[in-house]
Amino acid sequence: MHHLRRARTAHRLAVRALAQRGLAHPAARALLAAAALAAAAAWEAGHHVTDIHPPAGHQPGRGDR
Repeated sequence: MHHLRRARTAHRLAVRALAQRGLAHPAARALLAAAALAAAAAWEAGHHVTDIHPPAGHQPGRGDR
């Protein structure tokens, strides 16, 4: 589960930096690269993209209904 937590956190930080500073800022690019590496590590650990980014409208913990 730590791979998913790291990927979500890295993604959130990258999105925040991109929104505040733009793509040209070195810190935003570094955070974007870190998010990509964290997502790749989660993928290699056997997690799916939907584990990191659930479908729109999905509420964690409620199961598939």
